[in-house]
Parts: sequence; C-alpha cells; structure tokens
Amino acid sequence: APSTPLMPTQGGGPCIDKSGIARLPSHFVSIHKPCNGSGVIWEDVVGKNVGKEKRECLELLAAHSLSTGTRLEYNPRSGFVPFQDGIVLFVNMPTRHQGRRSLYSNEWLNEGRILTWYLRDKDWGGGKSETARLLGFGGANVETKESTVLFVRSGSGDFICCGRCSVSVPQVDASFGKAKGKCLVKLHLELVHWDVLKEMPAFVELVDSLVIKDKGKNVPENDADLFTGTIMTDLSSFQKRLAGMVVDGNVIDAMGSAFECFKTDPKERSIDVGVTCLKNVFAGSNDPDVIKAAEILNKTAANLGLL
Repeated sequence: APSTPLMPTQGGGPCIDKSGIARLPSHFVSIHKPCNGSGVIWEDVVGKNVGKEKRECLELLAAHSLSTGTRLEYNPRSGFVPFQDGIVLFVNMPTRHQGRRSLYSNEWLNEGRILTWYLRDKDWGGGKSETARLLGFGGANVETKESTVLFVRSGSGDFICCGRCSVSVPQVDASFGKAKGKCLVKLHLELVHWDVLKEMPAFVELVDSLVIKDKGKNVPENDADLFTGTIMTDLSSFQKRLAGMVVDGNVIDAMGSAFECFKTDPKERSIDVGVTCLKNVFAGSNDPDVIKAAEILNKTAANLGLL
C-alpha cells in the first residue's frame, strides 16, 4: 500500500502533500552550488527578462537542486525568500504613471549600481537574525558575502534578473524611521554584475525610466503626472541650499523650491507631495547637512501622520 501522504507544516522539512506532490521548503535548497563543475545555470540570464511570476524566478534558481516532480515551497507574499546558502529579493519599482510613491520607495543610485531596499526591524533583528545572516551580516557563515540574488521589475512587467548583490548599511543610522508604527532598516544593494548589466537593454531601460541623470549622479523621478523632472546644473549646491532651509525650519520654502524643480502642477501641490519632492532632491547625497535635513523631514512627516 502507498505511504500515507504527509501535510507540510510551517517551517517544517520536506514532505508529500495529500495530492502526492513532493514539497521542499526553500531553506533546504541551494541556489549557488555549481552545476557539473561549472557556474550556476541562472547566471546566464543576468540582465534578461525572466517572467512575471516569482515562481518562475525561483524555480530557475533552484532548477539544479530540485528533482523531477518536486515543488519548491516558499511564502509567495514575501518580498524575500530564504534559501540554504543565500536569499532572493524581489523589488517592484513604480512606473512613471503610477500613484504617489512612498517615502520609503526603492531608489536607484549611482546610475543603477545601487538600489535602496528596506527591511522590517523585526526581520533585521539588529543584524543578527537568520535573514541578516543570509544577507551577509552578523558573522555570516554563508560561502560568500554576495549570496543575495536580486530580481526587479517595473509595475507589473517581467522580473529582470539583476544577479548577485552585496548588501550594506548606509553610513547614516540604520534605523531609517517609522512607517505606520513599523521601524524600517534601510540597506544598499550593490550589483556585483554591474559591468554586464549596464550593457543589457532590459536593465538599462528599467533604470533609465526611473532616474534623471546629472553629472554621474541621480535624482529618482516620481510620478510623471506630478513631477516632470528637470536637469539640475549643480545638483550638489541645490541639495545643500534646500537642506539649509529645512534645518533652519523653512520647510515650506524648501518645498516651494522643490515644486519648481519638478515643475509640479499648482493644483497638485500639497504637504504630502512636497515631502516627496524634497526627499527626491535629497536622495543619494552623502553630505552631512543634506542627511540631517532628510532626517528632519522624515520626523516632520511622521509627526504629521504622512508616513
């Protein structure tokens, strides 16, 4: 007689469900183990469209570790999926025609070399959680600090495989702020495969559609209906000038300058939109005054209930 089917339990190991399908939790599966002595299969698709579903991306990564008929188990609602020797991140970037972006939206920096990413404080665990370990923190014993694999898409388009990335905490305080009572930790994802990606049309289109370039620096672009964008002749001095206004308490005047920068329709101007405009102006700066202004701005927004 056939063995009695086993139902999977949360956080459990391999099992067979009632339908007779073998299920293997992602944390039992390797995604970095070389196949037949060569590199991992999925690295051939770096910079290319993979598909619209997370499952397509994950099954590609785990293809060499799954036997025929075995189904990979993971949380489909999570923005990250842990594996035995790494972690996979999924990022949905806004399109030009989507609604207003959150103060905690992911942003491309340094012409697409770096993507900002946010992790809930409870998942971060002070950099000592299992998730942090897989990201390369807390004395990680994963084989490489670059064990994180990133997939990004714009809107509801196809996910693009951005390959491996190294994860770091920006020099500013890791505790970026509280959004609706949740503390978020800001991290930087630096693309290891940048030299390959910058030549791939799908990736270039993804980055170019969301940033405005100026002398090697980027200002993330927001909803095109609100912020048409403008090329700054001296981005650094503009950032410092508006930062000075915020630090001196002239937030409204700083918003006015930001509105002019992004040519925001007067009918669309509000405190909420102004905060977003200023955040976009300050994005990517390492200047201490600009960083301080961004922190003040976030606290002000939180006090106004805009986060």
